[in-house]
Amino acid sequence: GNAITQAFYTEKILLQYIKEIQALEAYYSHRFRLQEARDLSYRNRSLNNPYAKLKTATGLLILVHSPQSPDLNPIELC
Repeated sequence: GNAITQAFYTEKILLQYIKEIQALEAYYSHRFRLQEARDLSYRNRSLNNPYAKLKTATGLLILVHSPQSPDLNPIELC
C-alpha cells in the first residue's frame, strides 16, 4: 500500500515540523502544539522507537484529541 513508515515520518516529516515549531516558539515566545493524525502506520505505543524518542528529546507538545472529534479535526469531514 501507500502507508508511511515510521522511519520516513520521523526523519522527513516530524523533524521538519519540530524545526518549524521551534522557530515559531522562539519568535513568539510562546509554546505551540502539534496535532497529528492517529495513523498507526507510523505510530505505536512504544516509547523506545525513534519517533517517540525524538518527540521526548525535543519536548514537543502534542495536542491530544479524539480522532472522532470534528471540532479538532475539521478536514476529516470533507
